[in-house]
Amino acid sequence: MPDRSRTDIQPGRSLILRIQLWLACVAFVIAVFAAVHFLMRLDLPEGLSRTEFDRAASHFREQYGSAPDRDDTLHWLAKRSLQEGNLDVALACLRGIGWDHPQYGLTAKLSEGELLIQLNRAVEAETCFRTFLERTESRLPSDSPYLATAWSWLCYLYSIELRFEERKELLTQLHRTGRASINESKQLFFPSLLIWNSARGRERLNSFLSQTSDAAVLNIAKGRYLTGEGELAQAQSHLELWQERLNNDPSCTAALLECLYEQNDWTAFEEVLKDASVQRDEEPWLLLLMRGHDAIHKGEWNEAVQRYSAVLDRDPSNSPALMGLAQAYRELGQEDRSKSMLDRVATLAVIRPRLSSIRESNLDAVEELAEKCDTLKLSEAARTFRAHAERVRREQRPETISPL
Repeated sequence: MPDRSRTDIQPGRSLILRIQLWLACVAFVIAVFAAVHFLMRLDLPEGLSRTEFDRAASHFREQYGSAPDRDDTLHWLAKRSLQEGNLDVALACLRGIGWDHPQYGLTAKLSEGELLIQLNRAVEAETCFRTFLERTESRLPSDSPYLATAWSWLCYLYSIELRFEERKELLTQLHRTGRASINESKQLFFPSLLIWNSARGRERLNSFLSQTSDAAVLNIAKGRYLTGEGELAQAQSHLELWQERLNNDPSCTAALLECLYEQNDWTAFEEVLKDASVQRDEEPWLLLLMRGHDAIHKGEWNEAVQRYSAVLDRDPSNSPALMGLAQAYRELGQEDRSKSMLDRVATLAVIRPRLSSIRESNLDAVEELAEKCDTLKLSEAARTFRAHAERVRREQRPETISPL
């Protein structure tokens, strides 16, 4: 008789195997779902809760009638949080939006930088705008409004922090695009003539320091503001501390030398300058100016001409450099050159108090400034301010309607 014992149990075993396989598949699907849900939770920006995110997604669906993806939700929540003044949540959302998102990416990153400035987190804002430029300058057209916005905000930060060399680089790029404002043109062509030591500038710098008290660039600027206010002892103490921390950083050295120069403390001045004796290819303008003052003090007239000329190559409207150059030329017996420098100083003395009135609502003042630039042989500046006046007049001109 045939043995049926094995074949009799095959159907039962097969059923068990099918059930086990089905259970394994279900377990796998559940595991995948749980893993995806967990990763979504991990993918939320730091500082944003799952509850806030889910609530925003629900509001998005109600408003637009479609299910949002992650970046849709973050963008919606960022806008709502800004309206409600919940800036920390807004910042978390903006940081969570990907750079390459075709709709939100660029505006989110610019908004992030602007919000960081609003929060007085200047160092983070600079990093944000710098990163934006690094990632976009090569792929956006040079006249892109996105680039212009990033350049303008960095110029604002550098103005508060008295970083005029770096600001000039950005202003030059901005002017090439044709998007520079009249105020930005004043900053480009008259960087040291504008009154930088304003109460508003000091107040904003102190706000920046309240959020990032250990930032070197902010503390160097603080020392210069103190010098400008006449708080020379406090400025010297502050800058000496940072000079030691920064191991003779050239910008800090220049600020400390400026403070000592204002005190007429030539002994301390020479001691500090001795540690800065190795000249770099691109020294801060202020350090070059201090080297010129040092040469004048020592009676080294040719050296003074070289130092002050280097300053004027970078900042043609620098009145202290022009006055120093006038003195050096006079000592060298070059009276005509000396008088030429003093004439330029006199013209700049006329311009300086009027710079605040140079704006789009006062085109006569803009055109008068262009004429003064001609006198100073600043041809590019003259062309730029005339172009501003023509642009504003063109924008203000009423459109004519041709007859039928």
